[in-house]
Amino acid sequence: MSESGKGSRTKDAYAGSSRPLVDTRLPAVDRALDLLEILAVTSCGLSLSEASRKLGIPISSAYYLVQTLLARGYVQRGTDGHHYNLGPRAFDFANLSPEELELRKISSPHTQRLASELKLLAQVAVRRGLHAVIIEWDFHGPYGGVWIGVHCHLHASALGKAIIAYLSDVEFEMLFRGRSLNKITPNTICSFEALKAHLAEVRAKGFAVNNEEDILGRTAVAAPIFNHVGYVIASVCVQGLTAQIPDWQIPKLADKVICAAREISRDLAPQG
Repeated sequence: MSESGKGSRTKDAYAGSSRPLVDTRLPAVDRALDLLEILAVTSCGLSLSEASRKLGIPISSAYYLVQTLLARGYVQRGTDGHHYNLGPRAFDFANLSPEELELRKISSPHTQRLASELKLLAQVAVRRGLHAVIIEWDFHGPYGGVWIGVHCHLHASALGKAIIAYLSDVEFEMLFRGRSLNKITPNTICSFEALKAHLAEVRAKGFAVNNEEDILGRTAVAAPIFNHVGYVIASVCVQGLTAQIPDWQIPKLADKVICAAREISRDLAPQG
């Protein structure tokens, strides 16, 4: 956005007013909004160097700006891993983003199969800020309290842990910087040190377990969904009463959930 354009906007805002024509905007906020506005009309996303050039800022400043918006979910990596697009959080006040609608469409047959075969609730979620947001679910039978758009705590849900387990150290630190981990049940992990150790186990095993960490009496098993360049973009889980999912059954369920996650990841890959 040109400086003349910015100036005219300021004048318009004070038109007909006796207030002084002083630009009281915060430059950092202005740049963030400029970037979001540019991404909204850019079909193929922006690389860091392109963002730097369009915003007229050093590439190091563009990096920190993008990383901040990435951690909050307003920006997400493109499928090539080098470009950035609007993230799911940018659509919080609207319906699902086009990417989420596509993911929902692709994952639907897999959640249906999991729910039908295991007689458990099957869900798919993406990350928006500090929450995992449900974009698809299926259950063969009555099940209350579930709908598209339900938010789950990242640190206290299998869906959330399966996603954040694969964040880089920088992304993890930026995501949780200045925040605390809410204690929801006696089983909730409330220490960042303990959470990091737990997420290392999730990566090693390939799946995450929610052991009554957000709702007493509920257990879930989730696995990450990757895009074709290896970034985690979502997760899929099965959930049920703890009595339905004893400890000895978790490895068997995990195998089926991991298989579903791999199939969804495969179906998301560009064809040809």
